[in-house]
Amino acid sequence: MSESKPRRRPVKVNAERLWLLRVEQGLSQVQLAGRVGVSKKHISNIEAGRVGASPEVLRRIAATLGCTVADLLITPQVAA
Repeated sequence: MSESKPRRRPVKVNAERLWLLRVEQGLSQVQLAGRVGVSKKHISNIEAGRVGASPEVLRRIAATLGCTVADLLITPQVAA
């Protein structure tokens, strides 16, 4: 019996920040998807907040957009 790798839970992405960084780089969803190695539909779904991204895809998006993974994450709001 072969052992399977543990599945990693998708990470919630700050969709608005992802969209802004992509647009600032002058990339379309199709271009970003091609550079990251996923479908345009997957990028669209991430930007719409319908799905998260795997840690690996998140790392590739960050590298492509020239930012850190932390820049793409949803951070909890701290009550003042």
